[in-house]
Amino acid sequence: MALVSPPVDLARIARIRQSQLIALNSLFPFMAVFFLGWAVLGHLIPPPSPSLGGEEMARFLLGSRDRLIACMMLSMMSIAFLMPFSAAIIGQIARIEAEGPRVWTYAALMAAAGNVVSFTFPLMFLGVALFRPDRSPDLVLLASDLGFLPFLGMACPYIAFPICVAIAGLLDTSSEPAFPRWYCWFSIASTIAILPAPMLMFFHDGWFAWNNLFGWWLPFSDVFGWMMVTWWLVRRAINAQAATATAEAAA
Repeated sequence: MALVSPPVDLARIARIRQSQLIALNSLFPFMAVFFLGWAVLGHLIPPPSPSLGGEEMARFLLGSRDRLIACMMLSMMSIAFLMPFSAAIIGQIARIEAEGPRVWTYAALMAAAGNVVSFTFPLMFLGVALFRPDRSPDLVLLASDLGFLPFLGMACPYIAFPICVAIAGLLDTSSEPAFPRWYCWFSIASTIAILPAPMLMFFHDGWFAWNNLFGWWLPFSDVFGWMMVTWWLVRRAINAQAATATAEAAA
């Protein structure tokens, strides 16, 4: 009976590991391009106050129109890197659900797609606010509200994604889980921390406004903090899985 050559198996394992790490490490170009657009070009950390009137908002946006258009373009381009990063996480959920209908894999996939939409369309609406400099200030204000409100307040897709990861991790019975139990509870806590964000639709100023603690600073730090912790754990899991597969192939 013909035997499979071990070098072929090892090469395949190395390719799978490399492919997953490339997808996972796309988190860093996502962060770099987003911050270059949103912070460096846009000066939007934090965003302008929702208490601004039409003329004030139009002056803020149209006074730096070219710079802010470049900001929106870069911020939207960054989302291309968010997709493979999300796919690397979903790949670990699929590994956990190797047998069965994989409901949490598909739920995480839909949540990740929702995150892409909740990032992209608000940025396009902000682009609409900048597109015609001769537009009425009230229309500029309307378009900016259509941008900032969902961008910072549409938390549902984000909340669903860590919950799917947490549930899959809690269901994992392997000896070396990709998502340890402490991380699963950390993911649930991360979703709880962002729950107040949609409250920004009630407030023009104060702690719940979109430029203040519960509307901006807490969700912003929570999302990127969760991403960094998740990157570290998934990277560790990918390397451990490749090491185990390599040892089995060599044996």
